[in-house]
Amino acid sequence: SAKPYSIEEIAKNARPGRQVFVRSAAPSRKFALVEYLHHGVYLGRQPRGRACGEHQSAGPHAAPQQDSSNADSGEPLVAELRRDGTIRTLPLAHFADGRAVYMDCKEHGSSEMAGEAVRAIALGRMPYNVVTSNCEHLSSFCTHGSFRSRQVDACVRRLEIFLTRWHTDAQLSAAACVSSV
Repeated sequence: SAKPYSIEEIAKNARPGRQVFVRSAAPSRKFALVEYLHHGVYLGRQPRGRACGEHQSAGPHAAPQQDSSNADSGEPLVAELRRDGTIRTLPLAHFADGRAVYMDCKEHGSSEMAGEAVRAIALGRMPYNVVTSNCEHLSSFCTHGSFRSRQVDACVRRLEIFLTRWHTDAQLSAAACVSSV
């Protein structure tokens, strides 16, 4: 199971470009709650005096600036894709919103990967679709170079198993009816 990290641990130890996520729950019409993992890309610490928000970057190809002489200054930032399709940066504390923060267990993370997230932020928008283009797709692309969602993959596998069993059960029931005639 994944280990939760404090904001301070991530800010101190994580390299920019790491995939981070929090557990979230959304109300649904048919279920009390639908739980999912909301993903983002850790960008490193914000230099003091710079603002966060949509479309905030040093240019379309720039990686986050790290001031090595003052590495502990500034607020740790995350890039995220929202359901309305906006890509924005926000403080890690706001991304966490009081929830435990987890990091991808693979030791990915580099200024080049963080630069991918910054380029996405510079675009400002990305069509959002819960199945084909969600926050995990964006963070996976920025951190691993592959546009995929493990959550969606797991749901598709479960659906395939359910449909296969349902179809097999229906065939068995039909065969039982025929053989009893």
